[in-house]
Amino acid sequence: MTRKHDMRGTLRSFLGRIVRMPTMDEWRLMLALFAAAFTIILLIWYVSYSVEQRLQEQRSRLQAEGALRLADIWVSGFIADYAQFLNVIEDGYAFKGRLEGEVETAALVQDFSAWVRAKPDIAQLRYIAADGMEQVRVDRVGDAIVPVGQSDLQDKSARYYFQAANSLPAGSLYLSPLDLNVEGGMIEEPWQPVLRLAAPVFTADGVRRGVLVVNLDASSILVKLDLLASPFVRRIQLLNADGYWMGGVARRDRWGFMFDKETTLAVRAPELFTDMKAGVEHQGGAQRYVFAGLPLGETIAEDAGFERVETADTPWYLLVAYPRAPAFVSSENLPGFAVLFLASAVFAALASRLINHRRAAEARVRAAEERMVRIDRLAGLGGLVAGVSHELNTPIGNAMMVATTIDRRAESLQEALQEGRVGRNAFARALDDIRHGTRMTREALEGASEIIGNFKQIAVDQASDRRRRFSLERYLLDTISLLQPQFSKGNVRLVSGPMDDVRMHSCPGPLGQAVTNLINNARLHAFPDGAAGTVTVTAEGKDGGRVAITVADDGCGIAPEHRDRIFDPFFSTSFGKGGSGLGLVIVHNIVTGVLGGDITVDSAPGAGTRITLLIPLVSPLRGIDSNAYQTKEHGP
Repeated sequence: MTRKHDMRGTLRSFLGRIVRMPTMDEWRLMLALFAAAFTIILLIWYVSYSVEQRLQEQRSRLQAEGALRLADIWVSGFIADYAQFLNVIEDGYAFKGRLEGEVETAALVQDFSAWVRAKPDIAQLRYIAADGMEQVRVDRVGDAIVPVGQSDLQDKSARYYFQAANSLPAGSLYLSPLDLNVEGGMIEEPWQPVLRLAAPVFTADGVRRGVLVVNLDASSILVKLDLLASPFVRRIQLLNADGYWMGGVARRDRWGFMFDKETTLAVRAPELFTDMKAGVEHQGGAQRYVFAGLPLGETIAEDAGFERVETADTPWYLLVAYPRAPAFVSSENLPGFAVLFLASAVFAALASRLINHRRAAEARVRAAEERMVRIDRLAGLGGLVAGVSHELNTPIGNAMMVATTIDRRAESLQEALQEGRVGRNAFARALDDIRHGTRMTREALEGASEIIGNFKQIAVDQASDRRRRFSLERYLLDTISLLQPQFSKGNVRLVSGPMDDVRMHSCPGPLGQAVTNLINNARLHAFPDGAAGTVTVTAEGKDGGRVAITVADDGCGIAPEHRDRIFDPFFSTSFGKGGSGLGLVIVHNIVTGVLGGDITVDSAPGAGTRITLLIPLVSPLRGIDSNAYQTKEHGP
């Protein structure tokens, strides 16, 4: 029960931090994150959408062009096939014999009936004499093949297709307009699209004997065009030379020329019709178009072997419309915009909270690091106090001893004066002794005062990040002097090596703390089991306004597997022996942060360790308090 209660409390605490009203800083961060997320995702979406729509439009165009090519091939091939069929009939034995008067009409009727039965697209096959009177006619009525009797044959001399074909020379073909079949002056119902192919016929002597006419049921052409359409390609529109629709549109818009209606592309889209006739790509409008002209005369002449093909209303046109890609900002994408807006808002809210939590955690870490540095400084000051107390013992002890001696000498002189036993020479010797002792006392106290003064300056420096001008050599020597007592009880010596006397305008406190930590680190870790050795501190001026401070030892060195981890927090090989795992971490933070420098480590097992601090003579201003902006020189 208690565990469940704790889990609920934790959940409520977490939700309270997430759901609470944002602060002004959080609002600013949230708005910035929202703007960035929304803009980036919108840009990516726009680019991908544009590329996808462009590719989709190209695919639609290629599919439309492919459908048009297939339609062109099929329509032209269909008509050319029946044109060639006329040549075959004309060259047949029965028809030639009928022209020469050698074959009876009944034989030709039988031959025509066989051809109509073999070709399901033939609606009517006729032979019309030169005077315009039908001689032989075979009709298809439903599935039946019906030869027309002599009494029902008609005079076609006034029909346009007879007149046009009967005037053509041998080896020619007339292709009529594609229209609806008319019987008795009325358009046949249901509509029967008809295409007529008519060829003039001649005897072997070249005498014109009339016209051979085949009426094709053009419904198969329109049905085939509909079958060539696909989910990606809309219906293929078929238009004549005047822009009237014959297929691919609604029934009410077809065959306008048969009903005296101006339902043409030229009326409804004159610019498109003009571009189509000119063969140029049409620009503009909500639709994209692909079109092709059908030069049927040339195709039939080439494929069917006619020398001349007369056409009535060609070229025909095939037209396919496909939609233009919608704009990015359109109603189609409104749901996407809404989702993007909500997703960006949720992301901004959560990210801002997480970022603020991270900032708070980092602030706590920085505060902990600062406390750690302060604790380390206090520990360093504690070591300095021990060293100072040891150093003060000697001058103060000497002063006490001399003062005691003077006191005794003065007391003896006083007794001698009271007894009248003091001669001139004895009195002069006593005064000399007192004067010499006073001088010795003063020198001892001056030494103690100097030690205290140096300690005071170093203690003040290490207690703050104040920047000031100082002599690096003197500062390092004073630091080494104060640390000497910590080396007095072991076999390790602390010595100063060559030092260039450079003037710095930097932070002596952090610098002294870093050097002290390096020296103490060498004392604790470089000489295990009481081994003897030396820790040497040197300073060398470098080009570019920098100085290299080196703390080197001749101890055991650092193992290769530990070398990359020595600056990791709480990493130490001597826990329980004075190592906290924080000394080198503090050194690294001070050198690379406050002092604006770099730190390098050169070490090998058994060959000692050499740590070099490469820092500028003038430290950067970051991380320095207001007391650092002084130019007056204090102390060493």
